[in-house]
Amino acid sequence: TLLNLKVKMSPNITLLVKQKTKYQLPISSLKLNNKIVSWASNENSKERFLAKDNYWTIQTSEIYSKKIINIYKKKRKFFSNQIVNEFSNSLGLKSKNFKVFKIHGWKFSSNKHHTGKECYWDQNKRLGLCGDWFIGPKADSAWLSALSLFKKIKKNPPKK
Repeated sequence: TLLNLKVKMSPNITLLVKQKTKYQLPISSLKLNNKIVSWASNENSKERFLAKDNYWTIQTSEIYSKKIINIYKKKRKFFSNQIVNEFSNSLGLKSKNFKVFKIHGWKFSSNKHHTGKECYWDQNKRLGLCGDWFIGPKADSAWLSALSLFKKIKKNPPKK
């Protein structure tokens, strides 16, 4: 391969839901040790936009994601309801308090392991690659990979 990297990507299923009740939970995000739901974020807690409605992004566990990644599109409503039920039970709320907007899956979502490289830069081909999957599964992994690529390009600019 071009990079000679061994990358083992994990899938992810994400659900966007609207909380029908006006009660705002005092939670920004939470990590769950659950067989279906692994993480959720209260989008309104970030104060990125003005909305009267309360939105949640819910991500499923790696095991659950692996189980349904190839079949969730054929049964979107079934799996959406299963995820919402598990999420609402975790919060002690009723699932009818949530309306599903969208379910989406990434077959190759994240890499738990560092590849041994932070990015790829070929000065002669004028080709650079960066991404979170080089470094790991955290949000800052993409930024660190991009910074590494920037430094490589600055040190060895493209040949004309």
